[in-house]
Amino acid sequence: YKRAYPTKEKMGILTFEVKFLETISLNTAFMIGKWSLERIDGSQSGFFTLIWKRIKGKWLITTDHSS
Repeated sequence: YKRAYPTKEKMGILTFEVKFLETISLNTAFMIGKWSLERIDGSQSGFFTLIWKRIKGKWLITTDHSS
């Protein structure tokens, strides 16, 4: 990773935008969003789906799909 992205400019700026968030139960939530990567070598974007679960009082991502 460090060889492919040796500087902050090469790494770019990654941003996220939440499009949809729904609680499924008291301890589970479902999120859909968009990610964008702005780089000198070209920008990219796509979507992500996350399942969050509250485990021992903390919200953790248990499933992550990006495309």
